[in-house]
Amino acid sequence: MNSTIRRDEFGRVFGILTVHKPVGVTTHDLVNIFKKIFPNQKIGHTGTLDPLAEGIVLLLLGKSTRLSSELSKKNKTYEFGIAFGIESPTLDLEGRISFCAEDPKLDEATVKEKLELFPSMYTQTVPLFSSIKVNGNKLYKLARISKNCVIVRKNSFETLRIFDKNEGYREINLPSRTVQIFNKEFLSFGQTNLRKLVNSLTFSEKILDDETIDQLNEREKQEFYNQITYLRNHAEKKLESLKTALLNLKLDIDRQVYTTHLRAEVSSGFYVRKFAEDFAESIQPGYKSITFSIKRLNIIF
Repeated sequence: MNSTIRRDEFGRVFGILTVHKPVGVTTHDLVNIFKKIFPNQKIGHTGTLDPLAEGIVLLLLGKSTRLSSELSKKNKTYEFGIAFGIESPTLDLEGRISFCAEDPKLDEATVKEKLELFPSMYTQTVPLFSSIKVNGNKLYKLARISKNCVIVRKNSFETLRIFDKNEGYREINLPSRTVQIFNKEFLSFGQTNLRKLVNSLTFSEKILDDETIDQLNEREKQEFYNQITYLRNHAEKKLESLKTALLNLKLDIDRQVYTTHLRAEVSSGFYVRKFAEDFAESIQPGYKSITFSIKRLNIIF
């Protein structure tokens, strides 16, 4: 979808910006920099991307923010990489990484077969590290403040068990939702190691295309370039800190792990990180995986 920036008779902007979110920044970071480019204007979005994900985010300007609910329901297309035999509470490279005790042999034929058999509609439990609220609390905040918590799988349901020194153990049923996979495509299978996965995390500066930049006035262009410089420095520091932390783990970071790249068109509310975990579970019960790359290619209209 092409960006459209319009201005009313009072000079107030409205329209839809198609923005490429880089790795290492949050969707909220993007909203904040565009609030500086378009001061005193409402700015919203149609759905977040994980900090380590990249790709298309739609930002809504001015009176176009009223379209948020409608546009957030659109299907999306993702391309993503899954690393098997690794687990992390965040289901990606942001969490505390560990290797599975048992790492079964895996081959391309098995991955293709299991992908073909994976249901096109299923009940997906939201990841623990997500912004979904339970009893008024965002799940990721609960996870961060609760040092002693574990997810317990009961049949097809998952429960967060938290230890509280005053209340003892308490359990929270993690929300779930029905999601659909309209198209799924196998792209590749191979092996790599944690060192290479971590070093592949890089910042991309192509946040707006040239046609969209041409729609900005001179002040807005200058502010845009200033904000991109700030964003790049912020992201590179964050990624460097993450890389240092991961590479300093007491793990064999050169240990070979199986990986696959997939592409899928999915319904609104679909979590790629959770699908990666569910897909590994479908290969063998108890098998773990994380995503090491997620790219949103398209929002389907």
